[in-house]
Amino acid sequence: MSRLQDQLQSILDENLLDETRFNEVRRQIFDDGNVQTEEADLLFRIDTDITDLPEGWDEFFVGALTDFLIRQTLPVGYIDPIHASWLMERLEQDDRLSEETELELLLNILRLARDVPESLEQYALAKARDRILARTPLMVTSSDVETLKKILYACGGSDGFSISEGEARFLFDLDEVTQSSANDPEWQRLFVGAIANHLMTIGAPAPLESKTARRGDEFLMSNETISWNLSRSFKSWLEQFRTGSNGSLRSQYLDEDRLAKAQTITFDEAGWLIDQINRDGSRSDNEQALLAFLKDECPNIHESLNSLLRYAA
Repeated sequence: MSRLQDQLQSILDENLLDETRFNEVRRQIFDDGNVQTEEADLLFRIDTDITDLPEGWDEFFVGALTDFLIRQTLPVGYIDPIHASWLMERLEQDDRLSEETELELLLNILRLARDVPESLEQYALAKARDRILARTPLMVTSSDVETLKKILYACGGSDGFSISEGEARFLFDLDEVTQSSANDPEWQRLFVGAIANHLMTIGAPAPLESKTARRGDEFLMSNETISWNLSRSFKSWLEQFRTGSNGSLRSQYLDEDRLAKAQTITFDEAGWLIDQINRDGSRSDNEQALLAFLKDECPNIHESLNSLLRYAA
């Protein structure tokens, strides 16, 4: 057992982490630059079992565990299924998902990893849904919307841009159970934007080179991505991908032929959307807003959607 493991175990045994011990633990981890699996386990137990933790613990916990999972395990930058399972098991050790540490760690991993197993994203979405469903009165708050945005657009169909079918189904499920609630207005903007993204841009992005990925990440994580005013042209939104901030670098993010094809709502896509909207026998406000948005902004919609679009506001 390493010296650090001894210290962490002693902290657990005595149920005490004071400022002096915390500084020593932090110094050892940052000086060594490496966290062993056994040490990561102990850090999780400290976060779960000790109620009085010193100032700075939250940031330290998230940073140390992020380093362990993304930068110190192979392949570097990726979360493999084994480590994804390890993380989910540790997050399930207690009956809560601490917003300050555990939830923040999960979101940080999704944001920084180059790729994660779908199971980890689905786990994060399920946890976000559980937090909403446990609330009285039931509603989607602005905080929930921000959390969902971070999950959906961190993973983004594994390419950082597209909303996958599984993600879109999740949003329809959540809309169905919250449609009668006094939800934050941003929830509708998220719903409409994400489903439109799924139908009109999936498969469109070409692979990014490393020098362009950073700006793409910054754009995706900004409020501009899916919190646009619904009256704003969807085509103008796509233009953010086509050009750089100075209007140059055309097609830097999107292949034009793939984009034109993606913007078309095909027979299969129209059928999928009809099934989602009709499955509960009524149209929610969010679904009505989605139809109105598609009617105004989609340049090529299969005629099978005409009966629904006819009554879109």
